[in-house]
Amino acid sequence: MPSGDSAIVNMVPSKHMCVKAYTDYPLLGRFAVHDMRQTVAVGAIKAVEKVDKAGKVTKAAVKAAKK
Repeated sequence: MPSGDSAIVNMVPSKHMCVKAYTDYPLLGRFAVHDMRQTVAVGAIKAVEKVDKAGKVTKAAVKAAKK
């Protein structure tokens, strides 16, 4: 894509991450993609699909879920 183009894409992270939709939390709803110390993409998260996967649960996560 030439510089200045825009697109709506579906991004699937390879690791766990904490993100929120931009409308809910503007500070967590923005992202930047860097490659070789250059910014190659920036944007805002429109929506988040939560997937409940079974895995290791820390004591802090159990305590936070009780609140």
